[in-house]
Amino acid sequence: FSGNTMTGGTGATQSYGMYAVGGAAPFVIVSSNLIKGGSAPTSYGFYVITPATVKKNRIEGGTGSTVAYGLYNNGYASNINNNQIYGGTNSNSTYGIYLLNVNMGPIRNNTVNGGSAGSGAGDASIALYGGGGQQDAAIQNNIFFTTSGTDRYCIKGAGMTDTYLENNYFWGCPSAAMYDGTASCQGNNDGDASNVTCDVADTNDLTDGGSTWTASGNVGDADSSSSPFTDIDGADNDISTLSDNNWMVTTSQGASLKSGGLDGVEDGWADFTDDFADTTRTDSGSTGWTIGAYEQDG
Repeated sequence: FSGNTMTGGTGATQSYGMYAVGGAAPFVIVSSNLIKGGSAPTSYGFYVITPATVKKNRIEGGTGSTVAYGLYNNGYASNINNNQIYGGTNSNSTYGIYLLNVNMGPIRNNTVNGGSAGSGAGDASIALYGGGGQQDAAIQNNIFFTTSGTDRYCIKGAGMTDTYLENNYFWGCPSAAMYDGTASCQGNNDGDASNVTCDVADTNDLTDGGSTWTASGNVGDADSSSSPFTDIDGADNDISTLSDNNWMVTTSQGASLKSGGLDGVEDGWADFTDDFADTTRTDSGSTGWTIGAYEQDG
């Protein structure tokens, strides 16, 4: 399913840009689409409840007054790579990627904005949320960020087990780079009173008293408001319209971002070796891929 533009309509309660359901059927491949949630109290860009490969899409969460989701994955493993995802615009909370009861596939080389959430107490913008029951995930080489909302987290969840959180880039998440109600930031370097809100350094030391988290190589500054992108909001100066946004990182960015990702060829990833724009990912044997949806070798 490729090369389409889909926009959800106006709903009294819910609106979906795309809804994919099929139980445990063979993998659906959804690639190179523009998927936009519509207008409803609860809006979804892409709601997926079937095994799927989701790659090279622009996904927008839509607008509403209760909650908005960019990509909502419910119950089945999906391979999610090389997407640009925006959580939508909502007067309450917004989510870039929302995972619920998923024995997850890999989430790699995506660029994810949590969306534009409200300014009231508890209104949250979250780039990636684990809603319980997630396990066996490889969350690697992604850029996670937020740009508005009272509470702003790059990753938030609880009970995510057997999860690899590696070589991701965090920025624009002043509430925390990582929040996990069942984990503990060993160093608590962010200086607040909570050991479940982690800055980037704490995220790399994440522990839950067992061996269910493997976290390393994550970089960035969750408190930073400085965009690393060529043009974060495009010619229309509207971050919510992804078509004209240029989320390729600039040539002036440091090596930790431009070549700080895992090298999927060296690590034996079989699902992709290119980026959002079909550019071959760098495989030098000595430096890694660019973190995020675009390769930047300048």
